[in-house]
Amino acid sequence: MLKKIASTKKILLTTFVVSLFVAVSYSQQPVYKHYTAENGLPHDITYQIIQDKQGHIWIGTDDGLTKFNGSEFTNYTYENGLHSNFVIDIFEENSNKYLLATWGAGIHQLKNDSIKLIPQENNKVTKVRNVYKLNDSIIFGDFSNSLYLYNTKRNWKKTAIIIEDSILKKPKISFKKASRQSKSYSFSETFLNNKLFLFASGNRNTPKTIKPLKGIFVFDGYSLKKNKYSKLNSREVHSITISSNYLFAASHNHVFVFNEKKSLVSQKKIPIKNEIIIQLKVINQKLYFVSKNYKDGTQKIYMYDWDNNLLTNLSQKLAINSLISDFLFDLGKNLWITTYGQGVYFLPRTTNTFFGKEVFINPDLKDITNTNNNLIVLATNMIYEFTNNHITSKKVVPTHAEALQINKRKRKITIISSLFNPNQKHLGTNNISYKHSKCFNFNIDSTLIELKGNLFSSTKKGINTKTVINKIHDSYIRTASLYNNSIIALYGKGGIINITPPFKNEITSWNRINKKFTNGVFSDLYIQKDTAWVASNMGLFKVTPKKTIRFTTKQGLLSNHINDIHIDSHGVLWVATQKGLNVFTNNLFLSIEKELGQQSTFVTKITEQNNHIYVTGNRGLFKFNNIKPFSSQCNTKLLVKQNKSSFYLNTINYINPKSITLAYQLNDNPWIKTSSNNLDFKNTKQGKYNIKFRFKDSLSNWKYSKSYQFKITYPWHQQTWFYVTITVLLLGAIVLLLIYVLQKSIKKNKKLNKNIEEKEKLQKALKEVRKNVARDFHDELGNKLASISITSNLLTDTNYKKDIETQEKKLKQIKKDADYLYHGMKDFVWALDHKNDDLQQLQVYLNDFGESLFENSTIRFYSNHNLSNQKIELPFYWSKQLVLIFKEAMTNSLKHSYATKVFLTFNIQKNILKIILEDNGKSFNINKLKRINGIQNMKFRAESLNQKIHIYTKNGVKIIFTGTLNNLKNE
Repeated sequence: MLKKIASTKKILLTTFVVSLFVAVSYSQQPVYKHYTAENGLPHDITYQIIQDKQGHIWIGTDDGLTKFNGSEFTNYTYENGLHSNFVIDIFEENSNKYLLATWGAGIHQLKNDSIKLIPQENNKVTKVRNVYKLNDSIIFGDFSNSLYLYNTKRNWKKTAIIIEDSILKKPKISFKKASRQSKSYSFSETFLNNKLFLFASGNRNTPKTIKPLKGIFVFDGYSLKKNKYSKLNSREVHSITISSNYLFAASHNHVFVFNEKKSLVSQKKIPIKNEIIIQLKVINQKLYFVSKNYKDGTQKIYMYDWDNNLLTNLSQKLAINSLISDFLFDLGKNLWITTYGQGVYFLPRTTNTFFGKEVFINPDLKDITNTNNNLIVLATNMIYEFTNNHITSKKVVPTHAEALQINKRKRKITIISSLFNPNQKHLGTNNISYKHSKCFNFNIDSTLIELKGNLFSSTKKGINTKTVINKIHDSYIRTASLYNNSIIALYGKGGIINITPPFKNEITSWNRINKKFTNGVFSDLYIQKDTAWVASNMGLFKVTPKKTIRFTTKQGLLSNHINDIHIDSHGVLWVATQKGLNVFTNNLFLSIEKELGQQSTFVTKITEQNNHIYVTGNRGLFKFNNIKPFSSQCNTKLLVKQNKSSFYLNTINYINPKSITLAYQLNDNPWIKTSSNNLDFKNTKQGKYNIKFRFKDSLSNWKYSKSYQFKITYPWHQQTWFYVTITVLLLGAIVLLLIYVLQKSIKKNKKLNKNIEEKEKLQKALKEVRKNVARDFHDELGNKLASISITSNLLTDTNYKKDIETQEKKLKQIKKDADYLYHGMKDFVWALDHKNDDLQQLQVYLNDFGESLFENSTIRFYSNHNLSNQKIELPFYWSKQLVLIFKEAMTNSLKHSYATKVFLTFNIQKNILKIILEDNGKSFNINKLKRINGIQNMKFRAESLNQKIHIYTKNGVKIIFTGTLNNLKNE
């Protein structure tokens, strides 16, 4: 359109009035979606609509703000920080940051899903109709024809009304509040190319003191200037838009087009009465606008084809009875319309249309075919002629119709029905007949071939032959084609039959399909070069000379039950299934579903005419614009938000959101499909990961995201080293416990063995004691008793009775032995008492003995020791032996030493006991002594204790007993 405008510039510069023929068609139903509160919209009263940089749709409503991604609404209300739920306008500052204009609570800021109120000076303006961000300033308007400017660098405190009488005189704005005497102007504004354009308001009910602006003013944040456009300087301009550097301006019902040099290149009068165009956009060579009726205040939306002068009332098409509040073309050039009471309408960018029950009496359509410029459409009980989107004729079918066949040469239509009764009268007309099955005729080498039902007949030179094809008994023919001078025929249950000249029962079947799928039912066959496409209830077959490929729902078919196939003028394969319409292109099955206008739940037939694909189904007729080859198009955008090892996947799709498939791949592992938008890999095995996401919808192949990295590190108590440490510690503890138990057992065994040894030693010692006691008693006491006994007997002998001298001598001997026996017995009994095993008791005993022994002699007896109060127990039998050793020694000192002093010393160091008896008597040589029994006895007694005794005879006599006390407790 714009190129045409530029090429006809000279002609269009002159003012002219053109009468327009406006064609309006109501039979077509546009493809659209209608969102209301029942679908999740907060409220059916909606205001401005925008699309942010990420692709989300934002809508202000009477019950808060909502964000839409095509499948779900995210609502923001009082609970999220709004002070008023009436959100009138939205402006995107930057990513995740928005300004909100509310009725009753002023301006809000939404940032990262958090809302806060922007404070004003004295909170003067609360009812805000629009808001913009320009440079460092926030500009917003109220409902009293004033604009306010808040400078963000001044902490939101400076306020200025920028529309006042002075703007017509001064190029720059004085940021002063307008006085009451200042003239006010009725105006509207729009934000384009980072500038604020101001022009007249469409409100016709303003007081006389408020003047409408004339022309177009531009505010860049610092100054307000009037842009001079011819024909507009003195006009009220009610809406403007910019498209491809052309400025479109609407004044009442006139639209003017200016180029970059502000030169008028075109103008048109739109055929609307009593209406003012208050909002304007140009898209796809068409003009979309909202008009306001200044008599009743109604607001409608129209589409105007500039080139063809065709006006379409979209409000009427969509049955919108509410006022239009706003409209938007998103990044995909899809149209969004907000209303004051009927929610939001969405019209995808498509010229597809659907003709349903509003066109067809019975929309359950079974077949369609084209003839010349008309379409013949068959319903179960009606046949229609369809031309230029209208039904031009129709006829009731007196039987249950299943399919139709047209003989274009004879201009006859055959309706196929398995319920056809050939005996029924008045069925046919001049151009319509009824049959059980389709019929196909061929002329090959002057031979006429006819295939009908399950019969094959040939006629050549008047000779007619008919053959029943037994291989396809009870199966009727579906279609037949001539290929390489052979007939390829398809039968419902018999599969594909190849009939080759000279037609003498030369009938073969395609066993690659027929034998493998014996229970299959085949519906259509399409041969393209050396490839045959076969439709069946088991999927779609692609048959080539080398191989056969079978496609099913696993490859993307909506259903394995296929009713029809069609290859269009671009070579693209269309597939009609029991669950919808597929398109096969670039080895990919795509789906055309309800979102693109295909309303039927199952599809029956496909045909092509005048660059359009027509598809019949159980709900009507679908018309698809097929000027360009059908290609894959992704309507989905994936936003990935990462937080360490968790990912939030936000898919944005407004065309076919229910068909989105998501998958992810960790490192080089296989792809995993997911139905969740929240993925958390915190329980994944520890390590570093790369993750990729891919996504597709029913009209696209896979699209891939960038790679994301994350690392899984377990808490210290879940780390491998922790488990190893714990395991080692536990094993160590077990080992230590076992060692402890083992040592304790060993110690116990040692103690037990020791007890056993001690017991054995004790038994041995007891035996030794008994032996020693018996020996001592015998040697020392027994001998004396025997001596006393013998001597006593001698005294009774008559020979000694008269010998007084002998008797006295014997009595002295008896007395001497009795004394020895008494003292020996006393020492013997004392030694047997276990209490006297105490070393101190031994020291006291020997000390007492020495004092008593040397008391009546000239020898002075001295005793000393280093024994403490600690009880030191001597081994058994030590006391007796030590008493006897040192009594013998002290007796020898008394009798033989001629000493004046005798010293008895007890000394113990650690566990070494030394008992020393020393005198200062005369020395002697032991080797020269005649009698050494006493010394030998002392040595013998020491050896019996496994100890040693040393005797020194130089400078007196010194006897040293040295013993080791192994049982000493405190060393």
